[in-house]
Order: sequence, then C-alpha cells, then structure tokens
Amino acid sequence: MKIGRALDEIRQTKGWTYDDLMEAMNISSRSTVQRILTADTTKSPTLRTLVKAAEALDVELGFVIEGASNSEEGVVEVASEEFSATP
Repeated sequence: MKIGRALDEIRQTKGWTYDDLMEAMNISSRSTVQRILTADTTKSPTLRTLVKAAEALDVELGFVIEGASNSEEGVVEVASEEFSATP
C-alpha cells in the first residue's frame, strides 16, 4: 500500500516515532501503526484507521492518496511546513 509509505514518510519528516503516532492516534497497538506504515497485507487497515493516522499527522488523506498515486516511488515528498499543525 503506497498510502502507508506516504504516511510513514510524513511521520519521519515530523521526527515522530511509531509511539508518537500511536499516542496522537489514541491507540494502544503498536502493531496497528506498523501495519499501516509498512503495508502489511495480512490484515489491511480500515479506511477509518487510515483517516485517523492522517488526522494525527495533520494532513488530509486525499493529499496523501494523490501524492502516493502521482509519485513514481509511491511516497509523498512534502516540506514540513506544508503539513505542520496550526497553532
């Protein structure tokens, strides 16, 4: 899933760990975060979970989906100010 890779790049650009994303998503399962970001195909995340991840990272899922589908690598390249949280 290229969307997971795009979300993972955003997470890394923000300097967040998996645990930081878990906390922002208000979930207690590290495996859920890993499954989203590493595209584990044994149990794909629900759309609701993907939306929750995008919201936690303060990006629109549509932005991530479009970036993933338009990128040759399937990864969204963004500057941190494009998705930083507003005060």
